[in-house]
Amino acid sequence: MMDVVGDPVAAEATFDEILRLGPHLPEGLRNFEGAWVGKSNARAWRRDPAAALEFAERALELNPQSAYAWSAKGSALNNLKRYGEALPCYERSIEAEPGYWHPYYCKACTFALTGKPRHKIYPLISKALSLAPPHRRAGLRDDPDFATLRDDPAFVALFDRVR
Repeated sequence: MMDVVGDPVAAEATFDEILRLGPHLPEGLRNFEGAWVGKSNARAWRRDPAAALEFAERALELNPQSAYAWSAKGSALNNLKRYGEALPCYERSIEAEPGYWHPYYCKACTFALTGKPRHKIYPLISKALSLAPPHRRAGLRDDPDFATLRDDPAFVALFDRVR
């Protein structure tokens, strides 16, 4: 939704409307966790990680197997600097959907923030870049979590390969 709307407040309002309509939706969509994941992502964009965590947990109540909800929860925990709790969330997300780019990216961010060696970070970034939609790849390079890596030619090369 953020890719389409571009405004986290408007995106969250859209997800609120989806939740409001929930009881009127066909049965298979009534308990869909996607709106809660969307609200979590919107709150992350608004720099409100506590609310992002709450919404990700609501999504997991509806679907404990959701790769998207696990990744959103990990991201919220990462933003709360609860790194040790974030990492298992990314693993759960990867287990549930190995082709989803976000948990690889978030795990790389967590590793970068906690000082893990670059040889553990770069394969994760590479994997995220290989799976991410093209419109998402460019912004990953500028993530503040990667500030300590930005001057490394190997880091730059990861992004040059996906252009």
